[in-house]
Amino acid sequence: MDPMLSAVALEPLCFLQALTVCYRDRAVEPSRCNMRVWLRKLPCLTELTVARGYPLSLYVHSLPATLQSLSLLRVIIGPGDLSALGKQTPDLQHLHVDLCCYGRQSGLHELPALFPKLKTLKLRHWNMTEEEFVGLARLQHLQRLVVLDAQPGPSPALSNLIRQLQIKTDYRIQVIHSLIPRDPMACFCSQY
Repeated sequence: MDPMLSAVALEPLCFLQALTVCYRDRAVEPSRCNMRVWLRKLPCLTELTVARGYPLSLYVHSLPATLQSLSLLRVIIGPGDLSALGKQTPDLQHLHVDLCCYGRQSGLHELPALFPKLKTLKLRHWNMTEEEFVGLARLQHLQRLVVLDAQPGPSPALSNLIRQLQIKTDYRIQVIHSLIPRDPMACFCSQY
């Protein structure tokens, strides 16, 4: 988990628009997190992918408001982080968030209010209530919902939720409920 790049390594790339940061594992020592500094030096960033590493709370307030696409894969997201993320990235259109390490207080019911411009959403349904899942219909611009944990196909309960969501949205949302091959960055929920 030693930082491969110094805190100033990305300064010459201030016009960078897309960045992917993959850590080997989860990190716990906040003083070693260069992500805050990197993000502050990238005011033109529109696409960010972070895999594992530091909890979102350490760098959520450094995310540029220019972000349109964000993928958080196996990143620890604590209480209040989604709310801070929504305030920090008001124009977010594509969100891939793997909440498998989340407790029951996920904050998923707030997604429509926090990210009103979302067009694409990728998440797991296993820890969502029926109200949270069907409540995604309030995302007025949502075009595609990818359910990451519905393999090899949706269960009857998930199929019912999808049907309810599609009826509420007049079939505006394309629901994809199986990713083949398995996403290598997806969380292995059985480990939690």
